Amino acid sequence: MNRAEFVSLLLCLGSVLCTSSKLRSWRTPATFVGGTAPSNRYTSGAALTDDNKLIIYGGCGAAGRLSDMHLLDLSAFQWNDLDSASVGTPPPPACGIGVIYYNQSLFVFGGMSAQGVVADVYAFNLRSLAWSVVAASGAAPPARSFPNVATMKGRHYVYGGITTAAYLYNGGDPDVYELDLAASQWTRYPARPIAPVRVLSAFAAHEPSLRLFLFGGATSLTSLTQDFNVGLHDDLFQFSLATREWTRLNATGSQPLKSFSTSMGCSANLIYLFGGINPVGQTNAVYRLDLDTLIWTIAAPMDAHGAPSLPRVVFAFAMGPDKFVVHGGNSDPLVCPCSGCCFPSCN
Repeated sequence: MNRAEFVSLLLCLGSVLCTSSKLRSWRTPATFVGGTAPSNRYTSGAALTDDNKLIIYGGCGAAGRLSDMHLLDLSAFQWNDLDSASVGTPPPPACGIGVIYYNQSLFVFGGMSAQGVVADVYAFNLRSLAWSVVAASGAAPPARSFPNVATMKGRHYVYGGITTAAYLYNGGDPDVYELDLAASQWTRYPARPIAPVRVLSAFAAHEPSLRLFLFGGATSLTSLTQDFNVGLHDDLFQFSLATREWTRLNATGSQPLKSFSTSMGCSANLIYLFGGINPVGQTNAVYRLDLDTLIWTIAAPMDAHGAPSLPRVVFAFAMGPDKFVVHGGNSDPLVCPCSGCCFPSCN
C-alpha cells in the first residue's frame, strides 16, 4: 500500500531509547498485512480499544464529509471495513466529530453535517456491529462541532466546541456536560468560578484523580484572524469532578507555546500533548506534563528513519495506556479546518 494513502504514527511511550526515559520513538507502519485503509482525511475521530485495535471514523476527505468506519489491528496491521457488516442507522456524514470508546462500543457526538451542527449521540456496538441513537434525558449539550470529549468510569464528558452553523464566529460553550450511560441521564455543570471559553483546545481525562484537563486553544476563530498572538492561549486548567469547579494550574518547565488544534491524553500520571499550530507555525512537538510536579518537559520523538514526525493539524488522536496514535490531518497551516473545503491529508 502506498504511504500517500495512509499515515498512522504511533508514539510508543514504553519504548525507552535511553535510561532517562526522555527519548521516545515514533513508529510509522510501512507494511500492512491486508485490508483496505481509510482514504485521506482530516477532522475525523479515532479511538483505541481494549484489545489493541484502532478505530477511525468519519471526518472530511476529497469526497466531502464522511461517515465510514475502519478498524486496524495494531498487532497484525490488518485493516477491516466495519461498514459492510453494520446494521442500524449511522450518524450523518460529518466533520469535527467527537469520538469515545467505552465497554466495547464506539460513541460519536456532534460534528458539522450538511444540515448543520449535530446534537445527537450515536453508539456503535462492536459485538453486534449495530448502530443506535443514545436516548438520554436531562440537560443535554447544545449541538456543536469540534467538541472536546472524554470518558471516565462509565460517564462521558463534553466541553467546548463550536456551537452554531455560523461556526467561524462563535466562541463555544463554557459548561461541562456529563452523560451517565447507566442512567441515560445528562447533567450540566455550569462554569465556575472561571470560564475558560475555548475552541480547538486540547482536552483529556485523568481517571485516577477524577479530573478533566484543558490546554490552550483559541478564544474564537474570529480572534485568530484579528490577532494570532492575542487569540491563542497557553494556559492549563483542570476541572475537578469532586468540586465541579475549574482551576487554573501554574505549571513550570519547558512549557508549550500558545497553540490550537493540539491533542492530549493521559497515561499513568503523565499528560502528553502533540501537534497543532502556534505563533511560529505548525508543530510536531510532543510535550509531557508530570501531574505530581506540574513540570513540562519536551519529548523527542523520531521515526524509524531518524526524522521527526510530520507536523499536522485537525488530525485524529487516540490515547492508550502505552501509546498514542495519530492518523490523517492536514499539513497546510494556512487552511482553516472550518472553511468547508476539502484538502489533501498528510502524506
